[in-house]
Amino acid sequence: MKIVHSIFLKIALSMGLIMYFAYAVPTGKYANLYLIGVSAFTALFLPIFTLISTYLEQKGFRLTGSMFLSKLAKLVWQSFYNFLALGLLVKGNIIDPNNLKMIGGLIGAVCLTSLASQGLQYLAITLSNHDKGNRFANIFFALSLNVIISALAALGYKNVQVFFVIMGLMLGVIGVLISLITDIWGLLPSKGGIGLFLGTFNPVHKSHVAILKDFIDKRQLDKVYIHPTVIPKIHQYLLDKEMIKIVDQRAGKRYYEKSAIADPLVNFFPTGQVFYEAENRLFMLKVAIKEAGLENKVEIFFEPNLYQKDGFYAIIKAIKKRHPHTQRGERHDNTENNSSIRFVFEFERRPKRSTIWTNSAVS
Repeated sequence: MKIVHSIFLKIALSMGLIMYFAYAVPTGKYANLYLIGVSAFTALFLPIFTLISTYLEQKGFRLTGSMFLSKLAKLVWQSFYNFLALGLLVKGNIIDPNNLKMIGGLIGAVCLTSLASQGLQYLAITLSNHDKGNRFANIFFALSLNVIISALAALGYKNVQVFFVIMGLMLGVIGVLISLITDIWGLLPSKGGIGLFLGTFNPVHKSHVAILKDFIDKRQLDKVYIHPTVIPKIHQYLLDKEMIKIVDQRAGKRYYEKSAIADPLVNFFPTGQVFYEAENRLFMLKVAIKEAGLENKVEIFFEPNLYQKDGFYAIIKAIKKRHPHTQRGERHDNTENNSSIRFVFEFERRPKRSTIWTNSAVS
């Protein structure tokens, strides 16, 4: 019965109740079977819905390499669910179709609800990445806020409808359109500057080196810093909470498993349960860089204490301090009085199949 303790299930049950009361309290239709059915379905289906949503986003990115298309796949799936839920509430006379005209009818309400959901979740996760609140608590608050506001807007509260339209459009820009800008930026890269290549490199393989060479050549970079993480920040959090555990350490590797109290609905190991020890990954990186002839362009920046404090944000800040005149903007010639170099970033992307770069023995 471990599933009873799942944080996903608890959030889902809470969201079902919030949806029920968000519509039942203003309308007084507590016994409406459509409302009860939609709320119960939300409570029971939300964990599966979330897993499918995450899968579509990750699969979309792996297939296309596009942040926008992966976000769009997730948005389409969420819109399908919202269309089903709101459509049933209209059919059950909980929502008057006339009250939806100001927000674009049923389709407009679905789109705004989905856009706002993505944007609010993006903000919630970003805050938790900066140690501002708990990740799950932030997401729960974001989803609850979206359900309540969208419900009041759908029920015809004029002031809420105005806010709902503005919120949906603004958060849509944050949650979806920024990814489009990111894609365009990647297709039309700026030239020159300092590059950062961030990831676990577990272990470094030929694809990493190919990406690194392409990164340097296409961007005409002056220098690239590589930062290998000792342990992903989320794994350290889960270890501290005793949700995962290290079950074995041998041959320079550590093996992870879920603990007895781990959430059964959460995939804690999307890239595998075996990690090379940090010093071994560091050694393999140095060998790979040397064998690729990139020592004059690439430097390993290994600061585990900084990463532990504030993740990749701390690493980026530290690199910027090394280059105080570096900024995002037009690149100028480097002089003593005026040097302006652009920072560009590349995050590790894990291919379906990867060949380890070096076969050097690691103990």
